[in-house]
Amino acid sequence: MRKTGPWWQHGAVRFNILDNLLGPNLYERTPVPGKTITRMLRLPEENYVLRLTLVRVTRHRAGSRRPPRLQPFIVEWKVLDGGIPVKAYHRGPGVTGSSVEVPKQAVIAGTWAAAALAEIGVQVTRWRTSNRYDPGRDLDLTAVPG
Repeated sequence: MRKTGPWWQHGAVRFNILDNLLGPNLYERTPVPGKTITRMLRLPEENYVLRLTLVRVTRHRAGSRRPPRLQPFIVEWKVLDGGIPVKAYHRGPGVTGSSVEVPKQAVIAGTWAAAALAEIGVQVTRWRTSNRYDPGRDLDLTAVPG
């Protein structure tokens, strides 16, 4: 396919003076030793067993003499059996893993797993809402003992 129009409209040009002088941002993920646990995420239709791993992220530039900067903690999660459905009429296992950010205060207090599960619930709900997926329409809510 032949490009038409002026040469400056043929593509995108990135110009960042810091990238040109010091190199691009480099991110490194380092799992925190001994901080991999298994927890259960409760959703309306089913309970899912997740493996949670606390990870420390650092950012630096290749050509910089500054030490790496610490970024917020993240928790990488993975569903152990199958996946979590987030789309109506989905095929396949659904979402099998992702990551969420947790506050530093939760890591210091030792409650990072609970904070991560709450954030994962919000993340899955956002995905389901954006895909117009409603697991409640397939549930029989009248059969709840009570």
